[in-house]
Amino acid sequence: MGQPRSNLKNMLIALPFVLVSVLPAVGAIYVVGSEVPRLIVEMRHRHEFEPTRSLKVTQYRCTNHYMLVIPALGLCTVRYAPAAGSDETELSYTWLGRAPAGPIRLRQLRSDPGIVTTDVSLETFGRQAAAMLPLAIFGALMACFSSLGLYVVAKELWSEWSRRRAPITHKPDSATTSQSPEKSTESPPPPPSAPRTAASPK
Repeated sequence: MGQPRSNLKNMLIALPFVLVSVLPAVGAIYVVGSEVPRLIVEMRHRHEFEPTRSLKVTQYRCTNHYMLVIPALGLCTVRYAPAAGSDETELSYTWLGRAPAGPIRLRQLRSDPGIVTTDVSLETFGRQAAAMLPLAIFGALMACFSSLGLYVVAKELWSEWSRRRAPITHKPDSATTSQSPEKSTESPPPPPSAPRTAASPK
């Protein structure tokens, strides 16, 4: 009975690590994977963006978050739509430090008007790029914790499954064993020697 309880205890210890680390890891990896391509485009075409009058900002919201490995992280969401339409598009920005305050203006790429950003994003490119490194480190650490927890859970499940599929061996009854005659380990006594006969006189 000791082994199943040990497996259950290990699983209960590992499950909180999995639950606590999976969501932050997925969130950090998603932010890095979605914003790095945009930052690369803004870095390469930084001086080719121009103001646009065919688009309008419908919503601009910023929040500041404080994490263990990051002193402050500013997150902003911008929604815009065509001036004569209602189909909204969303942009997300992440800054190292508090999010910048103040109004924003939309900018679009001269050679490709479909690529849109804001003047605040172009002015704070360095802070956005600096936020990607701690986010990537944080996501990697959370992914390691979640992988370790999943490994422990999978190992204990496999151990429990193998234990249940193992053949059951019946031990002999102690009462029956005690009643059965024990074999003597002593060697049998040697046979008696034949009597010696006296020699007849000549």
